Amino acid sequence: MGRIGEVQAPVATRDALARGRLRASLVPDLLVEARR
Repeated sequence: MGRIGEVQAPVATRDALARGRLRASLVPDLLVEARR
């Protein structure tokens, strides 16, 4: 079971980073649209 946890952990962090990047790229776009 330890190996499974070690494999899933990096995938979870990559998912979190990907989501963070999406939010970082989407939020400024929303702010620009709101200013318009």
